[in-house]
Amino acid sequence: MRPIEILVEADTAARAVTGTDDRHQESAQKTAVRAVASMQTDREGAPRPVLEDMQTAPVDRTTVADGEERVRIHGALDARTVGAIGPVLQAVAAGHPHQVTVDFDEVSLLDSCGVAAIVSLWKRIKAQGGSVVIVRAHGQPLMVLKLLKLERVLGAG
Repeated sequence: MRPIEILVEADTAARAVTGTDDRHQESAQKTAVRAVASMQTDREGAPRPVLEDMQTAPVDRTTVADGEERVRIHGALDARTVGAIGPVLQAVAAGHPHQVTVDFDEVSLLDSCGVAAIVSLWKRIKAQGGSVVIVRAHGQPLMVLKLLKLERVLGAG
């Protein structure tokens, strides 16, 4: 079984077992990401280094004004870091801000897991009547956002 299949199965199982409880689902998803990361190999089949410390979140959160949050992400926003960044984004949404600005100036890599985390934040904030804007995106992350046409929704650039 390939790592992506394991991640999909773990996520499906987490949703089936936990229903809508975000805390339990978050824990199950972290476990799934760790399982996938520990099984990753390079093209020749040699094991890749595994990110052991998922406790340190490469993200800063600042309340700019009443109802306005700024989130700054450092480094990659991918399968290896979303387990640490996701809870911060969920905490931001739980505060019901009317405006969330996500600073991508220091984001060096964006993959599908990172896109899912940003889209999840956007959905939660939009459901609360707020908005999410990505600022200072460049390089590969900006290319991914443009390819997915998310720069229109999130104002990336």
